[in-house]
Amino acid sequence: AKSKMELPPLRSLAPGQKVSNTARIKYEIVGNWKEVLASDTLDVLADDPEAVTWSEGPLWLSHDKSFYFTSPVNDKIWKIGNNKNIEGPQLHVEWSTESGGIDPKDQPELAEPGGNGMAADHDDPSLVYICQQGKRRIARCRLPEHKVAGASLESCPGFKVITDKSPNGRPFNSPNDVIVMKRTGNVWFTDPIYGFLEKSRCADRFDETEGSYLDNKSHREGAGVKGVYCWNKSTNKVELVSAFHRRPNGLALTPDEESLWVADSTIGSPSWTKYDVLTREDGSTTLKPFATQVITPAVLGTVLGMADQQTSLLGGEGVSDGFKVDEKGRIWTSIPNGFAVIDPNATEDKLICQILLGVNTSNVAFGSDGDVFFTGHGLWRMKRKLA
Repeated sequence: AKSKMELPPLRSLAPGQKVSNTARIKYEIVGNWKEVLASDTLDVLADDPEAVTWSEGPLWLSHDKSFYFTSPVNDKIWKIGNNKNIEGPQLHVEWSTESGGIDPKDQPELAEPGGNGMAADHDDPSLVYICQQGKRRIARCRLPEHKVAGASLESCPGFKVITDKSPNGRPFNSPNDVIVMKRTGNVWFTDPIYGFLEKSRCADRFDETEGSYLDNKSHREGAGVKGVYCWNKSTNKVELVSAFHRRPNGLALTPDEESLWVADSTIGSPSWTKYDVLTREDGSTTLKPFATQVITPAVLGTVLGMADQQTSLLGGEGVSDGFKVDEKGRIWTSIPNGFAVIDPNATEDKLICQILLGVNTSNVAFGSDGDVFFTGHGLWRMKRKLA
């Protein structure tokens, strides 16, 4: 396929091999993967330790034939592909610094000062919206036109802050993932607490004396609520559309854009909740307050992320983080130890398959020609079956 030529893998793996020396288990796929995947081959696209310490925000821009991802820990955005702004055939290049909007040296205790989720405008795909976790805001710029690799994101053409204050007038906690609506151009995003993580206690934990230090920081310094928001293009106003999730994380619209799925990444209790979208006459959108569907491991009848090679999950294997919804409404999501494909519309067995890598994972993006990109402690690609 053409895209294989554009982004050649460093290596390709078959089930039974390890994705890295630190993987907890060998790579395996559990379930009816042939329903959704064209092959069980897993391409490794990058293993530069600086770039993929923790990769996030996967974004394929077909007009640019390039793949972008963020590195929240190292505060950079990376680009793989057609690097016309750089001399020589570099396939993997540091595209911007200070992607989170701050110089990490100014707040050295922050574990993830960089940018996180990214999404392109559908009508103008070089316009990319970025969750600037460090500066606690949503910004946009013309990312493919960033002329100087290694320059700060704020120097990118068209850079503009979309919103940096929650509707209650307080700063956000740390915007995490973002999507753009096709029919309105409205921008939906989640605002959990992960940008408050500190290097010395880099875990979402509950302490008997302090409770949750992350929730306390949200209460003292952030929005005071862990929210899902919508920035409405027609009114230039941001609205809190759901405050029902302890750790709102990934989000995606259904193919008809009539419903929104929100992931909750609370350790040990992953869930995906579906709401109906309400569109007003002025073009602004919000959510109806009552969820129409909730998916949990109990609904799926499976402890997600547990391989035959394991007896239990201890909590450090990752969470239900970022995800995407395909044209048939299926959810392709990160889970502990890997990824899963879920069909919310199936009457009984909604869990199609699990792609278990044995490392922590973060997000998913669809590319051209059936490419599916996966991020986390690594950067991978598989081929999905197109209808």
